Amino acid sequence: MVLVRNWTVSSNDDLAHLENLNSSLAHLRSVNSNLAHVGNLNSYLAHVGNLNSNLAQVANLNSSFMLVGNGAVNNLVRVGNLALSSNVNLADVGKFGSEQ
Repeated sequence: MVLVRNWTVSSNDDLAHLENLNSSLAHLRSVNSNLAHVGNLNSYLAHVGNLNSNLAQVANLNSSFMLVGNGAVNNLVRVGNLALSSNVNLADVGKFGSEQ
């Protein structure tokens, strides 16, 4: 995992980036990803704070999958204080119960 501040890379990267970057793993601040996002982001997996998600959402969100008030998303993404695990496993999704 690479955490670099004020660093510009191509929009598609396989690791992880901060500051307005796109990645397949995890992002922070104004980033779009298919895995996990923190802060005003759109994701297919998990979101934190005023976000829309197809899988799991935290804090005043609407989801077809589950709603989590002010806590953490069990075994998938711990959300408290914007601490997001980069080791998200899609297999853990079943632990939430699924509409599939």
